[in-house]
Amino acid sequence: MELTDSAELCGVAGHDDETITKGELNRFVRTVNVYHGRPIKSELRKLNDALTNHHEILRDHIEADARFAAKMAGAKWALYIIIAMLAPVVPLLYYLIKSLTMAGVL
Repeated sequence: MELTDSAELCGVAGHDDETITKGELNRFVRTVNVYHGRPIKSELRKLNDALTNHHEILRDHIEADARFAAKMAGAKWALYIIIAMLAPVVPLLYYLIKSLTMAGVL
């Protein structure tokens, strides 16, 4: 049913100064639950599922970022070690290239 149809159903017939019976109140509560309560509950259930999935995706992403940061920290120290090992070779290469250039080989 459309919203206007359900809105018309959600009301107790009678005047404001009249009391309602227990049966009328029960029917009113059931009608409100069927046309408003159940759709709201199903939408909340869908929203909860979507938020749960989103939370899992974000948690996985954060864990992947932490692993990547740890790898980068390890790579930084590996680069320092490689540079330290190549430091004695660089002057030798410089003098070799300088000598070959002066000799006219290069």
